Amino acid sequence: QSMARQWRLAPVRSGITLQRSTESAARGYGQRELSACAGELNEDPSNAALVLQFARLASHVGDREQALQALGALERSAAIEFEELALLRTRCLLQLGRADEAQRAMADYHADHAASADTLYMHGAAAGANNDPATAARLLAAIENAESQDSAGLPIAERFTAALPNLLGASLMDLGRYDEAAAAFDSALAIEPDNVEARMGLLSLNMARGEVETLLHELDGWIDRQGEDPRVWFYGSVLLGRMPDLSGVNQQWTSEACRRFPDDTNLRRQEIEARLVCGQIEDALELFERSPLESTPDLAARLAASMAAGVEPPSIPGDRTEELEAEILLWLKVWLSHEKFDSLDRALLEVPALSDRLPGLPDRTASWLEEVGQAEAASRIRQAVTPAGS
Repeated sequence: QSMARQWRLAPVRSGITLQRSTESAARGYGQRELSACAGELNEDPSNAALVLQFARLASHVGDREQALQALGALERSAAIEFEELALLRTRCLLQLGRADEAQRAMADYHADHAASADTLYMHGAAAGANNDPATAARLLAAIENAESQDSAGLPIAERFTAALPNLLGASLMDLGRYDEAAAAFDSALAIEPDNVEARMGLLSLNMARGEVETLLHELDGWIDRQGEDPRVWFYGSVLLGRMPDLSGVNQQWTSEACRRFPDDTNLRRQEIEARLVCGQIEDALELFERSPLESTPDLAARLAASMAAGVEPPSIPGDRTEELEAEILLWLKVWLSHEKFDSLDRALLEVPALSDRLPGLPDRTASWLEEVGQAEAASRIRQAVTPAGS
């Protein structure tokens, strides 16, 4: 994935935890409203306005699948045809990680409707999430350069605050247009001087240009200015984790971050990953014991660490085998790219032993080893899982 794509996803992954305490009350209220709206729909199921309100509320409380079902019903009935429907549907698809569908939805809408600033923005966001930076930059620049004004007499671009130049900057960075990307991120900071995403964008440009010393200097300054914000520490770790030569710096960074914010799950995850990248397997396993992390990537990281340490792995749920196999393989690739050959070799020895619980892992691993020129190691894995006499 591109550099901008990597950091653009970071706030999506971290936002749930970082905002949970402030949003929980509002979400509970939204759930009550959703239940009430559902009751009204039972009595008047053909009321298009009620269906749209139900979709809004379902999206608000995080039930995007229900929201999409409601929006689909509206589209099929053709009861409502206006841009809020397209915008809400695209937003739900993006939140569900279905960027390709989101971009197609906005392209279909634009084929039949005039493009407003809101639909241009959502279409650009969908294109950026779908790794189509050229389309994203074109659409977002059309808003940024527009001379039209809203009802209050303000430039339309200002209504999107820093989000618009941030998305534009990320797309321009993907295209290698670094000077233009820097100007976009600077514009975001001019609107919101403490905007974390804009600062992350400028630091990502330092990394893309190979300006490591400048990057480290800017990170120190960022901590001095906004070190009370856990997102700063999280994004800093995301950046440092992309550079193998700075794995030791990232280890120190994440340790300090967790000391300051001991209850932040995202920072704890970054601390564990920093240990794994450095090949400090025992330390990572110890941190896992103290951290109730249960997502599929977390479980895969713990499985990979157990393999590298040669210890009994945690239990493996049967409904997540393919996802776990793919995530474990990512860790094997990380250890190879960071030259942590001891961790890699020990983990490879354990691959055949997991074939009963992760049946696709041996073949995935052997195929990857063959791709990187390690045919002998691949052959050993295949032979270890081949029944005698076959």
